[in-house]
Amino acid sequence: MNFLTGLIISTGLVILRLNVLSASYQCGTRKHGFLPLLYRGWKVEEGQWPWHVAIFFKQPLETLKYQCGGSLLSEKHILTAGHCVVNRKTSAPRPKEIFELHLGQHNLSEVTDLVQIRDVSKVHVHPEYSTLRNDIAMLVMRLAVAYTDYVIPICIDQKVDRDLRNLEGDRGWITGWGVTESGNVSDVLWTASLSVVSYLSCTKNDPVLFGNLLNETVFCAGDLNGTSPGPGDSGGGMYFYDGDRWVLRGVVSFAKVDPVTKQVDTSKYAVFANVQR
Repeated sequence: MNFLTGLIISTGLVILRLNVLSASYQCGTRKHGFLPLLYRGWKVEEGQWPWHVAIFFKQPLETLKYQCGGSLLSEKHILTAGHCVVNRKTSAPRPKEIFELHLGQHNLSEVTDLVQIRDVSKVHVHPEYSTLRNDIAMLVMRLAVAYTDYVIPICIDQKVDRDLRNLEGDRGWITGWGVTESGNVSDVLWTASLSVVSYLSCTKNDPVLFGNLLNETVFCAGDLNGTSPGPGDSGGGMYFYDGDRWVLRGVVSFAKVDPVTKQVDTSKYAVFANVQR
């Protein structure tokens, strides 16, 4: 049993409920489509990725600081990256009171009537978490969300026998409010598709970075063409279209940052936590 399945069961959520919701809202099925291609990604329409969540840290004077993305799994469960929710010095989970979750949000600077805001009641981090492996955590919301055209959960890929090698060459989708090429966090949600690459290709791309990292808990993706997740995109999901619905297979973990420019090095592949491990 993997971390995600075990945690879902331990928190009282039947997996079947993730995939069968109602006649109106099925997991992984969205109500909105794509807009034209933009530089380094696609502009996102409201409701295009209804399972994507904005995770904020509460600051003094009732202000908020955007921290990471996440993926809605059920009325109360959100999957994100472990490094998004832990104290970097101690690796201990941050207090639940610090989190504020926004679901259905499109523009970070605007909270419309479509946005549902929730507090967190529990923070679960993978027991074998490190910043390089098992970079997964789950947030449990204090109050359940209401499903709408703009808030719908993503399906969990339950094909436990699916080898990561079968994903090689497939294109997954990421979305987020990450840092743009100008160095600022994007106010508007963006999206891009990346190709999954083999462990061998990833290791050859940067033997020092990836040589001792790669195992079944992670995978690499990218096209080395200027498109890559960056700071602020962490914790968001990597989604694949599986016939008639979208499924979650990865969580944005990290991408190499150029020490000189302080920007993501898009000549290197990005690393994703494998949610099935």
